[in-house]
Amino acid sequence: MGKKSFLNKDFVAGILLILFSLWVIAEAQEFRAAAERFRGISPALFPTLLSLCIILLALLMIIRGLRKGYNWDFALDLRKKYFYLTLGLVVATIAYGLTMEFLGFFLVTFLYSLLFIIWMRGAPPFRAAIIAFAATGLIYLVFHKLMLVPFPRGEIFEMLGM
Repeated sequence: MGKKSFLNKDFVAGILLILFSLWVIAEAQEFRAAAERFRGISPALFPTLLSLCIILLALLMIIRGLRKGYNWDFALDLRKKYFYLTLGLVVATIAYGLTMEFLGFFLVTFLYSLLFIIWMRGAPPFRAAIIAFAATGLIYLVFHKLMLVPFPRGEIFEMLGM
């Protein structure tokens, strides 16, 4: 295995994913104190499990990259069908994370789910709203009620006195 085996987009992406996952695991460990306050499963459990799954997949990418050898072919074609769909979902996910504290879990999760369903053309708007409402409620029940994970209430509702 020469130096060119490491010059591979899969190898580099795998290393970056592992580093990102380790950072998420380290940050999630700060949530352990919340488990003691709420006497439930630690909020660190889900991000830690998700990060471990990403690490396993990244290891597979690294192995594939080492087997392929030198390969930096990466085509970013703006004319491809799913480029804007993917870009829109990435931007929406970033906006979801950034607005959660201000707007609260219920409103942001409902809007994100609704936009995601409509964007993917999964259902007409009225049916998408019903599905988004049900999904938000299910997430709330499983994570907040059963696992006792605290969700942000939303600063906007506190400012409005609600």
